[in-house]
Amino acid sequence: MPESANQEAREAIPENEGSPPCFGDPNRVCPKDDDGFIQPQAACVSCEFLRSCLQQALRQVGLISDPSGQCHLVSKTTHFLKRWSNKKLAGKDSQDHPT
Repeated sequence: MPESANQEAREAIPENEGSPPCFGDPNRVCPKDDDGFIQPQAACVSCEFLRSCLQQALRQVGLISDPSGQCHLVSKTTHFLKRWSNKKLAGKDSQDHPT
């Protein structure tokens, strides 16, 4: 991501209240090594913002998506599939063992 686009992404996303200046900056909290693997920093382990910071950084580089709006759809679909599967299994059991 070009530096100007990276800066715009950081400005568009509000930081957590009282978070450190490195909050959500992928180049500081999870830079890539020579092989292209993300390397979380040891200094970040004791930070109280660790989870939200890493999530923010990974969203900025496109490795995870923003969950808003998708959870509800997945929940409804999962519920439907579970009900459908239970009905199919119940129907199969009644066919296998006629009363």
